[in-house]
Amino acid sequence: MQLLSKEGVSFVEVARVLNTDAALAAEVLRMANSPLGGRYHCNTVMQAISMLGATRVSGLVLTLTMSKLLRRAAGSAIVRRCWRHNLACAIAGKEFACSFDVDPDHAYTAALMHDIGRLALAVNAPDQYEAIAEEPGDVFAAERAAFGIDHRAAGAWIARSWFLPEFVVEAAERHHESQGLQSPIITIVQLACSTAAHLGYAVVNRPLEGEEPVVDEDLVERIAVTINAIECEYNF
Repeated sequence: MQLLSKEGVSFVEVARVLNTDAALAAEVLRMANSPLGGRYHCNTVMQAISMLGATRVSGLVLTLTMSKLLRRAAGSAIVRRCWRHNLACAIAGKEFACSFDVDPDHAYTAALMHDIGRLALAVNAPDQYEAIAEEPGDVFAAERAAFGIDHRAAGAWIARSWFLPEFVVEAAERHHESQGLQSPIITIVQLACSTAAHLGYAVVNRPLEGEEPVVDEDLVERIAVTINAIECEYNF
């Protein structure tokens, strides 16, 4: 992640690092050849990076990381809801990026990672988080009472620990802020969250805010197909 966050990074160096972890290299290669990656028919990690680009590879690595995190508590309903919400947001965020003149792969990554703090809390204490998600009231206060930290602060800490770009840290930390003078990336993440929730990919059991967004049917289908494909691929 440190390499991929640098401008002008050498694909040779990225491939060298990926190839030190045979399992991760194989997963990146498999993803590149899957519908999620674009079916590029790559035979080597270097080919995958060259075809996908550093930013796209970064998104794939993060998707794989979160998939493995999910497997620790795959039987938990709340963990599955968190995972589906994040992935639905990522796909929607990428769709909305062009309207805000934002790199689609940056939007995908920011939306994928915006709730990583919530997912981490849910993976480590699924029963506790399920209770928080189902009860009315202030989610942040309930998280702090249960864990000593809310999911915004937890997400920002994780993003920094993983050497993720600053726009990902910002998305994790500020995606619940009131609409105003936020950056385009935060606006995209908030719009993606609203869209995902209205499509049935909400995490907490709270009344939905705002008007129901108008969503293209192709996007709805793409979200459902992608989530199903990854869950079938990784058997959870």
